Amino acid sequence: SFYGQSSADDNGLGYTGVDLFKLGKAGLKHNGKPMFPGAVFQGDGAKHLYKILEVQSDEFKKNKTVYVHIVDVCDSSQDVCKRNTKKHGFLVDIHATGFKYVGNDDGLLKGKFRIVGELPPSKIPKSAWKGGGSVICGCTGDCRGKNVTWKKSC
Repeated sequence: SFYGQSSADDNGLGYTGVDLFKLGKAGLKHNGKPMFPGAVFQGDGAKHLYKILEVQSDEFKKNKTVYVHIVDVCDSSQDVCKRNTKKHGFLVDIHATGFKYVGNDDGLLKGKFRIVGELPPSKIPKSAWKGGGSVICGCTGDCRGKNVTWKKSC
């Protein structure tokens, strides 16, 4: 299952250093279909950062499938992230531009996902980066939970 945030969630800086709103409006595509920014729970970030997920749900009102580019994490210190991950298993946080595409505003929805590709930092348009040269690339050490040490500038 996955959890979607409200439109306010696209007006900020993704964990990797991208501007979520600009990336959502950048017109990126996967297999000819629109692709939007998203997040996973922080403990799953190491495996999924920069991956492209195909997310499907019968609860989507317009388009039943959306491609989500993981460029953000739902911080393990945020209660809503912990609560929804614990309750539903795996969290895919689809940002507002993606929710508009599927015709939903917000909410906890059930569906399925699979990894279908990867878009590394070097392929993200320069216009989508917030700036400052701080790019999160991957992790070192225990990348599965609380002891995650992220490396910057790949």
